[in-house]
Amino acid sequence: MPTADLQLRLDLLQLWRSKGDSALKRKGGDPVSCRRVDRVSRQWNKLLGNDKGCRDTDAAGNLLIFAYPDRIAQRRPHQHQRYLLASGRGATLPPADPLTMSEYLVVPHLDAGQTEGRIFLAETLGLADLKQHHHTLLHTTE
Repeated sequence: MPTADLQLRLDLLQLWRSKGDSALKRKGGDPVSCRRVDRVSRQWNKLLGNDKGCRDTDAAGNLLIFAYPDRIAQRRPHQHQRYLLASGRGATLPPADPLTMSEYLVVPHLDAGQTEGRIFLAETLGLADLKQHHHTLLHTTE
C-alpha cells in the first residue's frame, strides 16, 4: 500500500463489503486481506455482543486515541513528513504519502527506527476533534 492512511484501508474494506472482489481489485485492494479483516471484525463484534457490527469508519481516529494516547502526533513546523509524538519520540512518513498534509495524526503502527520511527499506519486527526473529545490529553509547552 503506497500510503500509511488507515482511512483508505477502511474505505477499501467498505467497498469490498458492498461490491465484492472485482470492485476492490479495480481500486488496487486485496480481497484476501479484506476477508481476513472482516472475519476478525465479526469475531470481535460477537465477543462484544454487538450483533450489528461497527461500521462507522469516521470514528477510527477517535477510537485509536483511546488505545494510543502516546501516539498522537503533531507535524513539526516546516517539515511536512516529520512528526513529534505525544510520547516525545519522533516519527516520519515517506515524502510522497498524502498524510504529510495532515497537521495531526494518531499512529497505531510504526517501527523503532534509529533516530525516528517510520510510520506504517496512521489516521488523520482534526484539532477541533482533539479539543472537543480529548482535551485532557492536550498540553502546551514552550
